[in-house]
Amino acid sequence: MLSFSRLFKVFIVVSSILFYLGATTDRALAQGDGVSGVIYADGEEKLYENIQLFVPGLDIRRTALNHLAAAAFDGIPFIAFGKNISEMQGCGAKFLQDNGADVTCQGCAQNLECEDLQLLYKPGSQFAQTRVAGTLIGLSNFLGGAAINEPAPVNLAYWWNDNVNKVPFVGHALAADSTTYSGPFLGAILFVWKLTRNIAYGLMSVVMLATGLMIITRKKLGPQAAVTAQLALPKIIIALVLITFSYPIGALGVSLAYVLRGNVGPMLADVDWGGLGNNVLTATDGFSVGFIASALFAVVTAIMGLGPVILIISLLVIFVAIVAGILVYIKFFTIYIKLLFSIIAAPFIFTIGAIPGQDQATINWFKSFIANVIAIPAMFFIYTLSFLLSWKIMLTAFTEATVFGGGPLMLFIVPFVYIYGAFFARQVPDKIEALIVGEKKRK
Repeated sequence: MLSFSRLFKVFIVVSSILFYLGATTDRALAQGDGVSGVIYADGEEKLYENIQLFVPGLDIRRTALNHLAAAAFDGIPFIAFGKNISEMQGCGAKFLQDNGADVTCQGCAQNLECEDLQLLYKPGSQFAQTRVAGTLIGLSNFLGGAAINEPAPVNLAYWWNDNVNKVPFVGHALAADSTTYSGPFLGAILFVWKLTRNIAYGLMSVVMLATGLMIITRKKLGPQAAVTAQLALPKIIIALVLITFSYPIGALGVSLAYVLRGNVGPMLADVDWGGLGNNVLTATDGFSVGFIASALFAVVTAIMGLGPVILIISLLVIFVAIVAGILVYIKFFTIYIKLLFSIIAAPFIFTIGAIPGQDQATINWFKSFIANVIAIPAMFFIYTLSFLLSWKIMLTAFTEATVFGGGPLMLFIVPFVYIYGAFFARQVPDKIEALIVGEKKRK
């Protein structure tokens, strides 16, 4: 297994190489050539023409090949994209044109619908009515949209309103605008947290009683340390304060994670990508793998031609890339759930931390919580960066092939940069936790 440091070094080296190769695109733009070429959107027609040339006679062999081609090269795109091969080529050409590439599309259908390939889920949208809904890319777009548009599960203002409304006379004046702070689980999480807080208050009486007995009996915590009032009382006071304010502490950390995650897209979009690819991030600072999948498919088939081997390899690689992106979002929701449970369980953890000799429980909670807070923006930074690097190198390869007469081999780098970046992003939260909390002891 490669260590985190080695993986990070490899990622930095690959990123540097891709930036260097991307200078080729900048030179082409400076010469006035730009990224230009022809995209062909005649996948099915070309495929069945090749079958007809291979089996000129109308017999059982051609019928069998037609059925095999239809099952493989219509079935897989339908499951993965909800669109056929020609539509994927046409949408790839359209995305290239929308992002500054001077390309023409031969055979593109009129009024081709491509927006659904990069449409991220948003509450209240018509996402479920699109053609990609229910496909592999649809699942990726749904999870990506939920990760970006899902409000934080806890809210400091919501907690504040719940508390100040109980203050006589001035409660409503001090409350924040309740219409601004709403979202799923807010009320449920706060209700459960109140329950655990009240139980923790009750358990603290048991802890104080046990601590008093330890002080009376001069219970030893170590070879030279004993439980004393001076040692125990400050910890009990701190524990009561932490129990009382564990929800706002958690809400503050989660809000910070969401704000930092939201700034990843704008920060990377401000980077000069050579005049190309700066518009690939959506208005919600997210992106869809369907965007780069269709563009890569169009570029590969335009340069390398369309045949069974190219189709199979392209579809399988894109399939793996989509799955890699889905796994990143699943990792995000895992951290999301961890943050929820850490806030709910915080009163119990702080109660345990008040027991003499159990100080590490409180320290470990803060370490774990901080690690999860940092993990969210760090993971999205690596994942978004790998997407933009893939987009940049694909445009560079297309420029090399159409302007300078080379570069097809660079196309093989594109999916692997994206896939590597996705798997690397999934490892970041675990590595951050190991760095802050410490390595888990193996049994």
